[in-house]
Amino acid sequence: MSGQSVNWGRSAIEGRSARTPVEHVRHLVRAGTLSGLMFSGAPSTAGPLGAAWDDLHNPLRSDDPASLLDGGGVGMTLAEIDAASWDRMLFLGAKVQDPEDSVEFERRLAPLTRAIGAIRAGMEKR
Repeated sequence: MSGQSVNWGRSAIEGRSARTPVEHVRHLVRAGTLSGLMFSGAPSTAGPLGAAWDDLHNPLRSDDPASLLDGGGVGMTLAEIDAASWDRMLFLGAKVQDPEDSVEFERRLAPLTRAIGAIRAGMEKR
């Protein structure tokens, strides 16, 4: 099986907008080629992880105010995926950094846990 995947943050950076990942997913769903989706944020302004529009794997906006990614964006993106596309999906996940760069495991894992929670919430609403 072949297909295409979307990295939410990379799409947002390319389009300089939180709408772009939703549009990319919609396009691939219509083409019948969506096979994966990875959520990571993208900074529209400089923040704790670095400069605006750098590919930094920002967490949700609740963890990093510079990030464009929030629960609403996760939900809107997931809402674009139809049943046939879900059947073709090979992966769905999140790749985010800890903006505090904590050395404590639980604190370092917390932004990822919240991102996965946003994905779960978005899945329940679809």
